[in-house]
Amino acid sequence: MPKVGSIPRSATVAWSSSNEHSGLLAAGTVAGAISDTFDSTSHLDVFSLDLQGGAELPLVGSLACNDRFSRLTWGTKGVADGSLPYGLLAAGTANGSVQIVDPGRLISRHDAPVVATIDSHSGPVRGLEFNPAVPELLASGAAESEGFITDL
Repeated sequence: MPKVGSIPRSATVAWSSSNEHSGLLAAGTVAGAISDTFDSTSHLDVFSLDLQGGAELPLVGSLACNDRFSRLTWGTKGVADGSLPYGLLAAGTANGSVQIVDPGRLISRHDAPVVATIDSHSGPVRGLEFNPAVPELLASGAAESEGFITDL
């Protein structure tokens, strides 16, 4: 099978859930990985799937972060009513927090793309998923029997 694109980093990834923006891919610097240059920075990036442009996907938005990521999920909250045209990204970190990010703000380089932070877990977030039928519900899981459902 042919490779259609790549991103030059160790990352956890999530596709956009909306039909209108289905060519967008979020990538968060994965926890526990070391780059070729021993770079210790962390970023949450959004790339565009460009089938005409070459092997490396073009970066359309980036956010420097304090923590590295263990899970990403991209939900459709706000897409149907137009309040959040790109939906929401949830980014589970190695320190147990979940950052809720507006990808539209991230792409437009708004100074505050992180719209909320959930500090419920005592360890790394290992599972993270939006409910496909009720898009404001976010399930997250971590060690120590920590499974939570948050109504955004």
